Formats: sequence, C-alpha cells, structure tokens
Amino acid sequence: LEGPLPPLWHWLAFLPDAPASRLSSSGEAPDPLLPPLPGRRVWAGGRLRFHGELRIGETLHRRSEILAIAREETPSGVRTRVTLSHELSTARNLGVSEVQEFVFSETPRQVEALSGPGAPLPAPAAWSVQLPLDPVRLFRFSAATFDAERLHYDLAYARAQGCPGLAAQDRLLAIL
Repeated sequence: LEGPLPPLWHWLAFLPDAPASRLSSSGEAPDPLLPPLPGRRVWAGGRLRFHGELRIGETLHRRSEILAIAREETPSGVRTRVTLSHELSTARNLGVSEVQEFVFSETPRQVEALSGPGAPLPAPAAWSVQLPLDPVRLFRFSAATFDAERLHYDLAYARAQGCPGLAAQDRLLAIL
C-alpha cells in the first residue's frame, strides 16, 4: 500500500498495548501518559488540525503532553477533566495536531432519553451511503482500534450500565 493516509486514520496508530490483565472492569486500557485517575473514562470531544499529508508506509512519530487535569464537583458528582495534546509527524512534516478532552466520572452512568427538538437536519448531501451500526461492525471497529470498552460490544454489560443498547464509538462516527 502507498499513498496518502486518509483523514482520521491516524487514530489507528499508537494503539494501547495492554494485556487483558491490565484492563479495567469496563475494558479500558490504562493510559501511560496519565496518572491513575478514579472513575470511568469518557471521550468528551476534541479538536483536530491537519497541517500536511501523512503517507502510508512512512514512520510516524507522536509527541503527547498533558495540557490540563482539573477535578470538579458537579450536581451529578465528582469528575476529573483531562486535556491531552498530540502532534503526529514524519521526517518530512507535521501532519496532524489534536487536542483530546476526556472526563473521568466517579459516579455511576446516568443515561437519559433525549427529549424535545434537536438541531435542524442539514441539507441533503450530493452523495450518501447508509451504513448500519450493527453489533458486528461495532465489534470489528473496537478490535481494529484495540478499544476494549465493553459498552461497544457487550450488550448485557451496556444494559447493566443503563444504556438502552450498544454505544457507537465517537471515532467511528467521526470517520463515517
């Protein structure tokens, strides 16, 4: 294979390499960049900037740093906000800079049904494809990204956590 790396495929690089014995009860791998933090980790958002082309087959380097860790009391309990920065580059150029936001929640998951009107739908696209997010697709994406978070592939676990069904990965939705 050769050519440019498709946008967002850098998420398939630098995957966690944790043996099953080091995973949390929810399936999360410890992040070697972070100190031990209590609670369940949830991806809360991020920002991406594409600077230059990354090419398939090039050696990729990542520089990461913790920008902030803040513990806060909220009406729903204690949580810790973490902001990470990553720069991905090759010998040729800086390819992607990314800021990732995570929340570590010490309180049980509360899932509430959405109510009321949502955002207006965008205008129809010139081209589209419907891709069902069935359990097999969710499991395969989890496997490809080494994401052992059980909410994505273990329906009984997801329901025990208060979810009505399996949860789609944020990164999968962004790539689609």
